[in-house]
Amino acid sequence: MKRKLYSNRTLKLCSWSILAILAIFPLGQLTAIPLGIKYVRIYAHDILIVVTVALWLYQHVKYRLAIRLDSIVLASLIFGLIGFISLIINLSHWGTENTLFGGMYLVRWLAYFSLYPITRDLLFRQVLNRNMLLKMMVLAGLISVLIGLGQYLWLPDFRYASFFGWDPHYFRSIGSFMDSGYTGIIFLLTLILVSDYYWLNLLRHRLKSWLVIALTYVGILLTYARSSYVSFLVSAALMSIHRKRALIFILSVLTLVAALYLLPRRNSVGTRLERSETIISRVGNWKNGLEVANINLIFGVGFNNYRWAQRELGIIDEKSITSNSASGTDFSLIFVLATTGLTGLFVYLYLILEIFKKNNPVLSISTIVLLAGSLFNNCLFYPWIVIWWWFLSGLAGESRDGK
Repeated sequence: MKRKLYSNRTLKLCSWSILAILAIFPLGQLTAIPLGIKYVRIYAHDILIVVTVALWLYQHVKYRLAIRLDSIVLASLIFGLIGFISLIINLSHWGTENTLFGGMYLVRWLAYFSLYPITRDLLFRQVLNRNMLLKMMVLAGLISVLIGLGQYLWLPDFRYASFFGWDPHYFRSIGSFMDSGYTGIIFLLTLILVSDYYWLNLLRHRLKSWLVIALTYVGILLTYARSSYVSFLVSAALMSIHRKRALIFILSVLTLVAALYLLPRRNSVGTRLERSETIISRVGNWKNGLEVANINLIFGVGFNNYRWAQRELGIIDEKSITSNSASGTDFSLIFVLATTGLTGLFVYLYLILEIFKKNNPVLSISTIVLLAGSLFNNCLFYPWIVIWWWFLSGLAGESRDGK
């Protein structure tokens, strides 16, 4: 028997660390670690990801293991390089301190991305069990849904959260993620994964599987996030095409129309689905993003320097610069354009194209849903969504047995 030229123990620790990331996933913003540093927020999963990356790199350096590069890895590294160049180019303009803050978030993005090659590598070496990872993702998503439903029932009034920079939600499911838009997309990603995972049981009319689907669907509805509703219809259409069952889309449309009619309307702007204020605000947000992008169309204003650029242009003032929304725009691709320029946008779009080339239905549908949702919220850079996306991408990677 051929002796393995690496330590299974270290790689096992990486596997347990990945499962731990998913174990705390449903806790969302509750895992924030206060550092007392303005504009800086880290989470418990950030520490776990750093530990995972360190262990994995140590193993590969010590035993001289080859890091398996593919087009997604190369595109991500090039995007990271462009992000670094954009920070250096804008260093004299924004100053060292502000540039360091931007650099920290670029490092975080690269750390999150590393979950893709690490997951792929551990699955290939059969150190991480594919079915276990899938089960943990399903469980993490479902617990997130249950937390959201519990919050809606027992803690519906979150208007006080505005004092901490969050939107003042009232009778909307925001769960532990503190934002109905992002929460809705996370629930929808869960629904896509669960629908695929339980597909055979659904065909056999297993009550447990249908109950899981129903609870997740109700969770999406109670966010009152119209972006999630639109993304839901997109996912239903794509799932119909994938499964070659038009009934999926027809029933999805009918149930959504019925649900929208039956949904309780509280004395809250957020539950008024016909509200136009947020539409006007979002269009204004897009225009602001394009205005920021015009500062430097080639390399942008620097990764995560968006808030400083908005302040310079007079879009926000000193009072609102600390709010969570000041650091980004509601349209993810405009955010990429504004912070890394046309150069970064081109590479980022190439990265997304390479993800589609994985030809994995769940990953492809999830990616399209994220692109749809990113028109309304900065989904492509929201920590928990990014983590989910890279795990899915890693699962779609090749395994040793080719499955």
